[in-house]
Amino acid sequence: FVKAGAYRIVLGTVLYENLELFKKIVDAVGPGKIIVALDAKSGLIVKRGWTENAGITVYDAIRKLDPNMFWGILYTDVQREGLASGVCLETLKKILNATEKPVFYAGGISSLNDIVLLKKAGVYGAVVGRALYEKRFSLREAMEAARNG
Repeated sequence: FVKAGAYRIVLGTVLYENLELFKKIVDAVGPGKIIVALDAKSGLIVKRGWTENAGITVYDAIRKLDPNMFWGILYTDVQREGLASGVCLETLKKILNATEKPVFYAGGISSLNDIVLLKKAGVYGAVVGRALYEKRFSLREAMEAARNG
């Protein structure tokens, strides 16, 4: 993917199922190209498209990650993803405190205020889907909220 022009790649399930393959990918593209996916439901990592419990908490996953193997983290609050129900900052703040890596957030963003809250919390970036699809705000407004929040 990187050879095809991808700037970074997000890896999730492979991290929990095949650590050797994860390491080979990191060796092939470099850790600066890797974002690890921490998809969580009720504080537990889920994998395989959110269908299986990985048997590890978000916090244990962060503690076990070698910071030299990746550039950043994509944390998805699976219970909120696609619902535009607002963000939950409790787990996110713990993740931000547990790592110095850039953290992206996905899950439930429903308003410009959510974007401002995420910025103030220290999030590097956010994945916004449904709120844009439903035209709750424009991409331009979201970017302004992120810049000026």
